Amino acid sequence: MTFESEGGVFAEVDRAISERRRLWLRYYSPARDELTEREVDPIRLFAVGHTYMEAWCRHSEARRTFRLDRVAEIRLLDEPSVPPEIELRDLSEGLVQPSADDPEVVVEVGPGGRWVAEYYPHDSAEELPDGGLRITLRTPEPASLRRLALRLGGDGHIVSPPELAASAREAAREALAAYEGPGQV
Repeated sequence: MTFESEGGVFAEVDRAISERRRLWLRYYSPARDELTEREVDPIRLFAVGHTYMEAWCRHSEARRTFRLDRVAEIRLLDEPSVPPEIELRDLSEGLVQPSADDPEVVVEVGPGGRWVAEYYPHDSAEELPDGGLRITLRTPEPASLRRLALRLGGDGHIVSPPELAASAREAAREALAAYEGPGQV
């Protein structure tokens, strides 16, 4: 998979913002491990570790943030950019700021997984008798937490929603099966 140069993407986004034009993107989503095509109305560029574009995504009809180094292809369109009037988010608290409308996910972690409460914005973190935590958080893409569950291994698991917990268990089974496949020791 090849990606555009971040500087070239920045220039196209900057031009689209100044000329108030819509953009077409082919964008890599690591949460789903896929390339998606989207038309977006760019709102602003900003940097928080990486350079990002905040835009109104016509595909999802919602505000989305795109990391410029994940843009595989970009094209300036002749259509005007007309994002809805939305209040710009204050990024001083960090890039990830879940909305109260985002789906709720509950994760239980053991003592070795307590770091999750430090790295993920959450609604609550209740102490568990074993020294772990029951963490309630919100995310616009709950499926992205499957990778968190795999990373935690025996130090934690997704409790709810049940379908996400089942999906994480299946991803873990598939990962283990890959190690136990033909030619493996």
